[in-house]
Amino acid sequence: MNKRSDLSKSFFRVLLNPRFWLHLAFVGVFFMVCGAVTFAWLNNYTRHDQKLELPDYTGWNLDEAVKDATEQSFRISTLDSIHVVGKPGNEILQQTPVSGALVKENRTIYVTITKRNADKISVGRLPILYGKNYERKKRELYQSFEIESRIKARRFDPGEPGHILEVLYKGQTVSGRKGRKEDVLIEKGSTLDFIISERKGGELAIPDLVCKTFAEARFIIENSGLILGEILTAGNIEIADSAYVTGQVPDPAEGYMHMGEEIKLSLTANKPIDCN
Repeated sequence: MNKRSDLSKSFFRVLLNPRFWLHLAFVGVFFMVCGAVTFAWLNNYTRHDQKLELPDYTGWNLDEAVKDATEQSFRISTLDSIHVVGKPGNEILQQTPVSGALVKENRTIYVTITKRNADKISVGRLPILYGKNYERKKRELYQSFEIESRIKARRFDPGEPGHILEVLYKGQTVSGRKGRKEDVLIEKGSTLDFIISERKGGELAIPDLVCKTFAEARFIIENSGLILGEILTAGNIEIADSAYVTGQVPDPAEGYMHMGEEIKLSLTANKPIDCN
């Protein structure tokens, strides 16, 4: 009986001892920490092989995409960079794997981004422009080099109309009759100015063709940048080149006419009496 009483007294003394409760609190905290660590480990272990859906980063700024990807346990690596006219630098154009793909954590996403500065193309890399058809070269420059073209002026030329006589870049002639400047660099997306040919526009004194043979008159007309228009004949003309000009429209007394305009002639088989 005394033993039981002693035990009871010892038990109550332990309960009333503050150190007992302090040790008990330490033990409780220890088990709580162990439980939390174990739970975190199990949670990570069960998600280790879990596949995540890849976001769509196209159109994002690269820095913002890297930050977002890091938060979602992905990595971003730049694969290539190209200049795109009208787009700012550092914009993501495409990604691999594509958005929506199921991938594991820490997967690397390879992206292609835009360059801040435009690519430059030397004039020597461009196709031959001088003397070529403007419309054809305009399409070729845009499709192959993304270079725009515009007509700055038209100039008389006895050749075919619509052909390139001169090419300018930022006010500087880079291609023309005297050759081209091979080393000048053209920015991708910029614009070239063109001077192209036409058969009208030049002004010259009206040639006096009366009393000349038709062959002589035709030679003068063609080499003056004029066009041979309607021909009126009087009498029977067997050999046209040997016929004589008896009249013309416009008359030389009118002064000047524009290149590309027509001259009408009147012909006769015999040389007029008043011609020397």
